[in-house]
Amino acid sequence: MARVTYVKSAQGRKNGQPRRCYKCGTEIHPGDSYKWFANRIGRYSQRKDFCANCPVRPSDTTTSPHLSALYAAQESAEDQLAAGGELGLADIAQIVREYAEAVREVGEGYGESADNIEEGFGHETYQSQEIREKADECDSAADTIESAADDIESLEDPDADASEFLDEYEGETGDDDQPTDADEFEEWVEAKRQERREAAMDAANSAMEEGPQL
Repeated sequence: MARVTYVKSAQGRKNGQPRRCYKCGTEIHPGDSYKWFANRIGRYSQRKDFCANCPVRPSDTTTSPHLSALYAAQESAEDQLAAGGELGLADIAQIVREYAEAVREVGEGYGESADNIEEGFGHETYQSQEIREKADECDSAADTIESAADDIESLEDPDADASEFLDEYEGETGDDDQPTDADEFEEWVEAKRQERREAAMDAANSAMEEGPQL
């Protein structure tokens, strides 16, 4: 990926025109901080400037459409998990499953690229073999990630009815097996809910790490 250069204070351009952020379009004026990188494309390079507020993400820096789609899918899943708040098991599993689907689609794209090369040459080539290996890696990773999504749905549900937590409760209970201190029990249940939710999020993040290493 391209190397990102950080600039503390932008200088005026010779043409007098301000730079613009590639991501949000904000003008970058003299004195503003910003960052930039340039991708080499054949004999030429393509420069992209980013304002101080817009992060440079892996999907921005690659010139490969396949890698860009893969990185973007991972970034989207990570963003949803990070901003999810009180996500349920089904929601978390769906985010992971959508990532698996995106990985599989990237693999299909690699497979099509390999097919096109072989059709052009009339036979398999070293390059098409390498690309097809990436397609296979994506397909295998998608299977693993989908399996992880299924596992997440089978975890203990953080949104289960409070009565389902009673078997684990070690506080004082009455003759009816109900907690004698309702407030204490409620606080304990909320802590257990958070515990279960964190376990599901940890499983989701682990699933994301199973993405293909291309």
